[in-house]
This record gives sequence, C-alpha cells and structure tokens, in this order.
Amino acid sequence: PHTRPGRRSVDSFSPRRARSCTARPCAALGPARVMFTSAQPRFDANKCKVHLKMLANRFKLLEGKKANLNKQMQRAVAGLLREGKSESARIQTEHIIREDITIEVYEVLRQHVDILIARFAVIISEPEPRKEVQESVCTLIYAGWLLGSEIPELRALHEQFASKYGKPFAEEVTKNSSLYINPRVLKKLQHDIPDPALVDAVRSLDRVGPLWQPNRCELTTQ
Repeated sequence: PHTRPGRRSVDSFSPRRARSCTARPCAALGPARVMFTSAQPRFDANKCKVHLKMLANRFKLLEGKKANLNKQMQRAVAGLLREGKSESARIQTEHIIREDITIEVYEVLRQHVDILIARFAVIISEPEPRKEVQESVCTLIYAGWLLGSEIPELRALHEQFASKYGKPFAEEVTKNSSLYINPRVLKKLQHDIPDPALVDAVRSLDRVGPLWQPNRCELTTQ
C-alpha cells in the first residue's frame, strides 16, 4: 500500500506478528490463550468509544480555558512592557507561546479523536489498524504515553489500543514515533522552550499592539 515517505506502514510492523513473537515461549497454551495470560486488560469497545467522546469534550474545554488565560497574559505582557520590565515580559511571552502550541496540539488531537469516532467500526472489525485509522491510532498511542499523566482519557485510550493491537505495537510506536506520526504533529507534541526569535516576534506590535503600542526602538534594542 502507498505510504508517505519515511513513514512506516502497518505491514512493516504487524500487531499480529508482534503477538506471535511474544507468544512463542508459551506456544503450548495456544494463540488464543497466550494473548490473555498477561496482566494486560482486554480491549473493551464500549469503554474505548466512551473515552474517545469524553476526550473530545475535554479538549474543547481545555482549548477554551487556555485561550482565555492567554488573553489575560497578553494584557499582562503589555503592562510589563509599558513599565519597562522587559525580562519579565519575555518570560511571560514564552509561557504564552507554549500555551498557544498546547492549544494547537489539543486541536490536532481532537481532530484525530473525531476521525476515530467516525470510523470506529473499522477499529472494532479489524485485528490490525487499517490505513484509514492508522495515523490517528498511532498519534493517540504516542500522546497517551506522553500526556497521559495530565489527561486521564488519553492514558485510558493508550491502554485500550495497546490491548487491541498488542503491547509490542504500542511500544514500537512510542519508540519510533517519527515513523508513524505526522512530523508536524510530532514536533508540536515535543515542543519545549520557544525559539528566542519567535518570542521577540510575538512580543512585537502584532501581538500587543491593540493593548499598548511600545516604542519600536525599545523592542529592537532589547
């Protein structure tokens, strides 16, 4: 099947193949029994769909909450610049940028959640993630591993998909995420300290101008 350059298809790492590999030491038990001899919980389609819907709602709430908070922080940056507190304004601006990126991450993840809700029949009918849902499944597996401590529904979905497709598959996705997840989404998920040039740009007139217009010379010489 056609795949994006540098991305790994389902065929190159099959959850079914991974299960068979892990089952070899216990071959005498038979494939069906080996699958459920570990402590790994079974896949529950009803719980999975409920968690997807709950996660979509949580993302909407978090996006709105963070957007409102950012507006307040933008006003605070304008006030700090007016008072000549440049370094404090820079620190606050870095936080604004991180929150903006987090909002974008939530928006992207919510889109993947919506895809899986719409195509849920594909998930429950196939033992392996078909191409229609593969990227969304892998993205939520990785996001659950990365952000699961902050968002319980993400963690629950990580566990559900690990149960559905096998723990080795989930580990492969988290270990080699660049092969399964859109690079743009992956970069946003892994964001850390904003680029200094971006901080200066956000702190410029385009961002705080409606609230207060500082002297251009002040911004360019700091």
